[in-house]
Amino acid sequence: SGHSQVLNVCDLDDILTDLKDGHYYSSDWKDLGLKLGLYDTTLSAIESNYFDVEDRLRKCIVKWLQRANGVDDKGGPTWTTLVRALEQCDSKPTAEHI
Repeated sequence: SGHSQVLNVCDLDDILTDLKDGHYYSSDWKDLGLKLGLYDTTLSAIESNYFDVEDRLRKCIVKWLQRANGVDDKGGPTWTTLVRALEQCDSKPTAEHI
């Protein structure tokens, strides 16, 4: 049941830790953001405001947790949605780790 519960900003550290432990490539953050339901304009704004890919990934996940843009249309911020998005981005090892 834990995989379908809605995540929030308090879960940010756990999510980032799991992505890191699962060897997620932070540079793929934009593809992941799109799969999670964030709009390209939002991702472009993150890109221009943050130089470091780790920061970009973090902000991307924060936006997802805040249910920005079309996040709820993609299933909302849950572990299940995150795993599915990772699989769609060819990040299967990370998805399996989570």
